[in-house]
Amino acid sequence: MKKNNIWKLIRVLMFAFIITACLICIVSMLSGCRSAEKLIGKAMIKDSDKVADFTRKQFPCIVTKSDTLVLLKDTTILIDCPDEPNRVPSVDYVTPNDTIVFDKFKVVKVPITLPVRYITITKSVEDSAKIKLLQSEINKQVKKLDAANIVIEKQEKKIKNKGKFILTLLGLLLLSLTLNYLQFKRGLKLVKEW
Repeated sequence: MKKNNIWKLIRVLMFAFIITACLICIVSMLSGCRSAEKLIGKAMIKDSDKVADFTRKQFPCIVTKSDTLVLLKDTTILIDCPDEPNRVPSVDYVTPNDTIVFDKFKVVKVPITLPVRYITITKSVEDSAKIKLLQSEINKQVKKLDAANIVIEKQEKKIKNKGKFILTLLGLLLLSLTLNYLQFKRGLKLVKEW
């Protein structure tokens, strides 16, 4: 009698253990996202630089558009030129506004036009995490659309089958009316003959 009670107790404990294990599995599956968010939050508090580096490696920014603009413009600069080409100047000089005098000979500033090239580079950069989220949303919507298309196809088949069924019933009704008319006509002949 005691062995039977012990086996019953073991069965109850095993059943309770299995139920508890199943509940723990279900709760852990449901709280997986929350625990991941908690871990990311803890990591952000502890070392935000590593989290930023990790996410940047996982979801790098992507250059979506690149445009280069080259603009050529002429620029005027002033160059010092001596009035007398063969004479070597001494060290002493006086500076008026646009003329420099070197030991009694002049240096004149001459304007020269030079072409200058301006390069403007424009790039459009998007966050790949945003692109990833949008792509997953597109995939979800495509799955929903596929499921809706399957339901639509099934409904169209049902409608076609119902149309065939209704045509069959109409044909049988017409046949029945024709046979009833013929029998009625035949009955009238018999009644007249009587």
